[in-house]
Amino acid sequence: MTSRQILYDTTQYKTSGRADYTLWYRETHAMSEKAINLVIVEAKKEGTVSAGEAQLLGYMGIVHQERKALRKVNAVVYGMASDGDEFHFYQIDNDSENVSAEDDPMTDVAIALV
Repeated sequence: MTSRQILYDTTQYKTSGRADYTLWYRETHAMSEKAINLVIVEAKKEGTVSAGEAQLLGYMGIVHQERKALRKVNAVVYGMASDGDEFHFYQIDNDSENVSAEDDPMTDVAIALV
């Protein structure tokens, strides 16, 4: 379960949710210092992949902002929304920009994991 308080237009909101799948990496001796979320996955029924994109970006944003708040050097988060036929890849980079990850080298890693 991920959650975060956000301020939008002078009102506090709590965002929360649970991604369908996550994959991360962490050195056992370094604990959270080396932890990185490689892929957050939101799965949907066939033909509805776009319905999961906002949900996926919300989860990614929560993880990204938490890593930024902890002053992590690498706050990049990758995500994938899929219905089993279509696969849409996303990335939030260290500058908090939401970009398509179609041309990013890590996309090849994500595809290999599918």
